[in-house]
Amino acid sequence: MRRRVYHRRIEPPRAPRIPLAALAVVLLVGVFVLHVAYTSGAVLDDAYISFRYARNLASGRGLVFNPGERVEGYTNFTWVVLAAGVLRTGLDPAWIMPLVGVACGIAVIAVTARGARALARDELRDHPLAGVPASAVVALSPSLAFYAGTGLETALFTLLCAVGGLAVARRRPVVFAIATGVAFLTRPEAALLGLAGLVVMGLGPDGRRDVTRAATALAAIVLPYLAFKLLYFGALLPNTLAAKPPRVADGATYVLWALPEVAGLLLVGALGARSRGRTTLLALWAVFTVAVALEGGDWMPCQRLLVPSLPWLAIAVDRPLLALFTLPRSRRDAWRAALLVAALAYAPLALLDSAPLHREAATIAAYDPVRVRIARTLSDAGVRSVGTVDIGLLGYRDPDLRILDLGGLTDRAIGGSPGPHLDKDVPIASLDARAPDAFLLLSRVPPVANPSGGVMAAGFYGTERRVMGTPWFRERYRFRTAFEIRPDYYMLWFERAS
Repeated sequence: MRRRVYHRRIEPPRAPRIPLAALAVVLLVGVFVLHVAYTSGAVLDDAYISFRYARNLASGRGLVFNPGERVEGYTNFTWVVLAAGVLRTGLDPAWIMPLVGVACGIAVIAVTARGARALARDELRDHPLAGVPASAVVALSPSLAFYAGTGLETALFTLLCAVGGLAVARRRPVVFAIATGVAFLTRPEAALLGLAGLVVMGLGPDGRRDVTRAATALAAIVLPYLAFKLLYFGALLPNTLAAKPPRVADGATYVLWALPEVAGLLLVGALGARSRGRTTLLALWAVFTVAVALEGGDWMPCQRLLVPSLPWLAIAVDRPLLALFTLPRSRRDAWRAALLVAALAYAPLALLDSAPLHREAATIAAYDPVRVRIARTLSDAGVRSVGTVDIGLLGYRDPDLRILDLGGLTDRAIGGSPGPHLDKDVPIASLDARAPDAFLLLSRVPPVANPSGGVMAAGFYGTERRVMGTPWFRERYRFRTAFEIRPDYYMLWFERAS
């Protein structure tokens, strides 16, 4: 009997196939980088405040804005330390930190995509394109693109919040504690994520164990930092909170301007979040948004303070969005199409902010050379102290120049004065005690000589108008020259009378 011989066909090894979702996320990263290149391109003046602190820290003068004055005039400790490390290597943080911000923005997209996919797997509702809608929401955000490239810590804080919030949704107490702890060192608003996260974890099946582990790890990061602040600055809260007292009316307006963009996403999330994880992320987003409203927002364009909560919303609506792409089987399913259209409206509504941000960056880029020239002119004239609102780039270019911050961010006496930010009733005793060599005050109109030999000018901010109107200022300072920044924006140089 003949034996049959079976020959197994050997297939050549196939190259691993790259998932379609991964390709889509890579494409969205490219879109984000192009978005950064279009909307950004200039370092915001507030970033230079942090860089001046970093320069003094790197040079051994301490964590100070003016040598000898321990005032916490920043709210981004981690970012300041990173910038100080950059300076220690001999590089300029004005060039490097925007690149770090862009890298953090790319990481936000990756974490958002991976987190949405992991959450779908936890719910046993995986999908070949899971994570793509969530990463698209983040990548198309003009705010994230703009602030990633302008030297601020926004992208880093957003990355840490994305990791921390996702860890809460997936019940990962140690990851939550580490991410939230570092986020708190980056911006104080992370305290809200820490409190909300501990409450949510306490409601889980292993709540006591999870809360204990999370609280222990979180305390190991936060408590030494708070002890350092108390010993070094003599206060737990940054001086910026006194300089910028909350104005709820402004905060409500700030939030309302952002709601139309995400209204469709919120509707999809509210109707489609059928799991505890997605509900948790939506709740975190809502709590954070309400807190921003109570905080009063800020002056920067395109709702910067709301950017860190965007990944939570994006991950929460990822799987419900994918479900809407299924074809309707009956007229009853027509609501899916309406929800999908409402959610997809996010893209064009968000991109409408790109052009204004592009113009904002162009304005800053045109303004910076003027400020550099002003700093050089003051130095050549022997000015060693100046009072001004515009403290960032001026202070960074000349670290030996003592600055009286009329905005109060880096000055306790002015920051604690009555009135809202940039409209403080500055105490004359504080001005007289410092009596800088010069004042640089902003004006909406060019200065006009008056019969008494002085000048008439309209201060840009209320604080400046109050200072210019005091007899103390008129008796001690004389107008020297004006620097034109644009036709409706001037910087006036007043020198101390001999």
